[in-house]
Amino acid sequence: MLGLDVHLVSKERLSKDRTRPKNSLVILCIISQSLSISEFEGMLSNGITHRPKVLYVSYGLPSKESTSKPCFKLNVNFQELELDKREFKAMVHEVMRTLNKGHEEIMEDTTFPVGLSARVDEMWKEMSRYLSGSNKGVQCLGFLGMGGVGKTTTAMSVYNKIQNQFEAAYFCLNTRARAATGFEPLQREILESILSQNAAHGKALLSSSSMDPTNDEVHGNVLFSSGLKGINAVAGLEPINNEVHGNALLSSRLRGIHALVVLDDVDSVAQLEAVYNPLCSSLASNSVVIITSRDRHILEHAQSRRIFEIQELNEESSQRLFNWHAFLKPEAPAHLKEVSESVISACRGLPLALKVMGARLYHESEKKCWDESLHFLRQNEGEIFGVLRRSLEGLESAQRDSFLDIASFFVGSTDVICRAYLEGVYGVGWTRLKVLHSRCLLAFEKEVGNCETKQRSIGMHDHLRDMGRQIIREKEKNRAWDEETAKDFLKVLHVCFLSSPKYERLCCAS
Repeated sequence: MLGLDVHLVSKERLSKDRTRPKNSLVILCIISQSLSISEFEGMLSNGITHRPKVLYVSYGLPSKESTSKPCFKLNVNFQELELDKREFKAMVHEVMRTLNKGHEEIMEDTTFPVGLSARVDEMWKEMSRYLSGSNKGVQCLGFLGMGGVGKTTTAMSVYNKIQNQFEAAYFCLNTRARAATGFEPLQREILESILSQNAAHGKALLSSSSMDPTNDEVHGNVLFSSGLKGINAVAGLEPINNEVHGNALLSSRLRGIHALVVLDDVDSVAQLEAVYNPLCSSLASNSVVIITSRDRHILEHAQSRRIFEIQELNEESSQRLFNWHAFLKPEAPAHLKEVSESVISACRGLPLALKVMGARLYHESEKKCWDESLHFLRQNEGEIFGVLRRSLEGLESAQRDSFLDIASFFVGSTDVICRAYLEGVYGVGWTRLKVLHSRCLLAFEKEVGNCETKQRSIGMHDHLRDMGRQIIREKEKNRAWDEETAKDFLKVLHVCFLSSPKYERLCCAS
């Protein structure tokens, strides 16, 4: 995952230096004819004292050994250089779940971080100049770009890279959408997250010098007591009555905390005044706030130290990103190479369009299907909705209706609530969510709830959400997600009723 410290170590290098994995949180061990499970576990037990999470990966010839640890058996077509996409994603999810067990939350930016590494590394070199030294205030950095260009993904990668340098870190996805329902819940979430992390961070630092971190029982007590202190830090937090009250609490309760905050998709000065301004007046010097926006005026109003313009992907990165989603490998098959390059060109370097179209054409081996997709894209070139609307054509009617329902009502809701609705209306819940997720039409975002009732929130890129709502406005006119839309639909129904023959007969009779 981009932003994390990842090392590729061969068997030979590990044999020479068995202490190399000593600070690892997760180890992915690829089992082969030259490296068995028992041999690797022998190396691990002799080289390090702590216990990292170990995941085994096997492909090709099946291993005769058994293990209690997770083992992912990837089915690989060696002639086509393809592997099983579902198993690969399951492995990535397991690694992310393990990393998120600690205090720091790792943001899952993208399955295939093509083109991101160079972009983030280049940005980080320049960002370091602003973050180094003794700055007196909070440092604001802006990410500017059109929708679908990769602002959020880039921000997630930077967040992963630098969050461990702060006492607390918070990432607010879809600030614009969340602010539409009122600022108070968002203000409280920021308070609770930063206060609890700061309390846990202080307790862990206090205890680390006197406790043996290799002792599981003691280490558990450190985490447990840290968690208790974090709970105590927010237990006395008073209810937020209104936006002004929340603003005052952010300004007073977070004073002096060294934190990293990301506000994603900010589109109004009101959002800055409700969240960003109080953070600037309270957080410690050298704290960092990153804002992503499509509007340069917003970033200038926030007095950003530096505004980074996020550009479309270049030709090489566009090809790699699309090919990984469409073929699960970096190059297209020979018979689809020419048409795939034309499809990639029509997506105009937008990561969202490349990702969605790649997922749409995954497992489509007939050139005719690709030619039809290309014809559609050329007709709608320059219209992002037109590009994305093509992704709905492969869906069944009920799947398409489910997508429109979610775009209208369930973005930001939990997967449990959404699944219950889909099961009640269509008789299918989890399967329907998985289909839409596999098509890159929705995402499962950060987990909410306690350990026993973990739920994931439903996420959807705002372009996809707006596309779904535009379809409803133009054709369906059967779902209303706000008062303005409801009034518009009622006006249409009223006109249709007045122009109906039955109404004319009623008028004549009266």
